[in-house]
Amino acid sequence: MFYYSYSEMQWLDGFHLYLFDFDGLLVDTEPLHFKAFKQMLAANNCDSQLSYANYLELAHANTIDLRDHTYASFNLLYKEKPDWEVLRQEKAIIYLGLLKTEELKLLPGVEKVLTILEAKGVKRCVVTNSTHEQVQLIQLKLPLLTSIPHWICREDYCLPKPDPEGYLLAISRLAQPGDRIVGFEDSPKGLKALQEASVEAVLITTRKERAKDCICFDSFEILVDNLC
Repeated sequence: MFYYSYSEMQWLDGFHLYLFDFDGLLVDTEPLHFKAFKQMLAANNCDSQLSYANYLELAHANTIDLRDHTYASFNLLYKEKPDWEVLRQEKAIIYLGLLKTEELKLLPGVEKVLTILEAKGVKRCVVTNSTHEQVQLIQLKLPLLTSIPHWICREDYCLPKPDPEGYLLAISRLAQPGDRIVGFEDSPKGLKALQEASVEAVLITTRKERAKDCICFDSFEILVDNLC
């Protein structure tokens, strides 16, 4: 059972709509994405030496850095499969299989934050690049996630982050004029999407690419601790 200080409740009462990224922010799925990426390359006879940290740096920067690095590292792969979407779909199939077999966990502090927001009954929504199928598999393993009533998944919008389309869709569906909106992200491209949607942004990350123009915390756990 969680107990909440006055300052925690006061801060969380300050907004009318809460927007969340998903992978790497609420759930520790990034290692599975990396594993699926490496397995996809291995299935295409490519022995990648890319580290997990470098993978995150590339994948979180924008929509093209990981593609460009991969094709630059494996010229034959580019000749055989120049359509990056083909490789993305191969990786997605592997990732879906990993979601069915691997253990999943919420990231530090997420359980507490989601429980507070559920108790307060405030508007909240996830905007994610994950598909509905992927989200449903994760929700089965981590049912607290179903306490978030609204989900905008990859099938619901056209342009991925850093484009703000997904967040703008959430705002159009849920926000009222004058609502104060806060969004939480763990990547530079997600942060840019929030900022271009004119949302007050909080970056949750332990990585070095911290932004200077937004609030940053290592985790939701530390965010909550700093409210006390």
